[in-house]
Amino acid sequence: MSNKANEMTKMLENFYKSCKYSKFQNKYYDLLDSDLNDNIKNYLRILNTNFLFLINKKKALNEYEKINLPTENKYLQAYYFLEIVYLINTDELKLASDKLNTYHKHGSITKEDAYSLELYLSIYSNKEIKDIEKIFPLNNKVMYQNIFNAKLLMDYFFLKEDSKAVEYAKYLKKNKTDFIDTNLKAELVINTFKQ
Repeated sequence: MSNKANEMTKMLENFYKSCKYSKFQNKYYDLLDSDLNDNIKNYLRILNTNFLFLINKKKALNEYEKINLPTENKYLQAYYFLEIVYLINTDELKLASDKLNTYHKHGSITKEDAYSLELYLSIYSNKEIKDIEKIFPLNNKVMYQNIFNAKLLMDYFFLKEDSKAVEYAKYLKKNKTDFIDTNLKAELVINTFKQ
């Protein structure tokens, strides 16, 4: 079992460094077909679905439906986090806010996760966020964090109809990930401000 845990850790580390989803996906399916217990497989689905919201939203929505509510507390927090992400991506912003407040109040998610989700919710609720570029810097050691931050900044400025969105769209295009939806959105942003 520890060998599978090492495989999972290595798979995630490689993905965070390279942002090559196709490589991650192959290993992910291998692990799902292995003898891992159902709770760990469900946790893997949670992680994969979270990534998919950057890569292929339609697929992420379908994958979310296959996830079971974890029976172990250590996986519940990841599930609640994903649930909020899912609600934001389905434009259920009021419900996302209500659930976030409930989970935060009851300690079902960490303070850091609550803060991150609050910011995420604020972006897609088109609220003003002071110093947003300092909150989501692009100089992290982990490529995934930079890509994720650039996507949030691009969306934030695009919703504000601010041409600064192009700067982040170009950053995303330059990094050549296989994040289909993110790349398409970056092209849309660039083309919108060309006109």
